[in-house]
Amino acid sequence: MRSTAARARDRAIIKRMNQQQLAYVRERDAKIMQNYRRAQGQGDGYADARGEYARKMTEWRRAVAACNAGRWEYCD
Repeated sequence: MRSTAARARDRAIIKRMNQQQLAYVRERDAKIMQNYRRAQGQGDGYADARGEYARKMTEWRRAVAACNAGRWEYCD
């Protein structure tokens, strides 16, 4: 068994290392959340793009139906 002083020194070193690691993890997680919140604040890009795609597909389907019905101006 090591001396009491050696165990106390090891305990202090381990405590300091744990505190440093905790500070690192908290800082890392704060940056991740900041980036996440910034991305969320810019609107839901996927939902916006999906809505635009749905609108364009609806217009295209109407043009195809009009073309098939003989309205040649829609047959581009």
